[in-house]
Amino acid sequence: PVPLDFVSAFQTSTVHRPLPAEFMEQVNRESLKLPARVWRGLMKGMLATQPANKLAGLRIPTLMLWGDRDAMFLRAEQDALLGMLPHAMLKVFPETGHAPHWERPSELARDLEVFVGGTT
Repeated sequence: PVPLDFVSAFQTSTVHRPLPAEFMEQVNRESLKLPARVWRGLMKGMLATQPANKLAGLRIPTLMLWGDRDAMFLRAEQDALLGMLPHAMLKVFPETGHAPHWERPSELARDLEVFVGGTT
């Protein structure tokens, strides 16, 4: 089993703005359902992933969502992806960590609606 301390520390590291304790407790309960082999496989896969150079030149409308306090992925990485995808746009959420869907759900939903509405 995966220790609760690990899961809690990981999930807490994904947010910048405090979230309700009940919400984070639910996130931790759901995360504990993943067996250790899945956590290991996820991390192994992320570390083994090659640069996204195959994206270069694709003409796929893409909305990139990023919190300016993301502790996992840097702005430079977002800019590199933007440079590869000519039809991408980056929405930066201020004072937000890696989980804008948790920290700013209404804003994110609105931005997603606008994006999807403009690409159909």
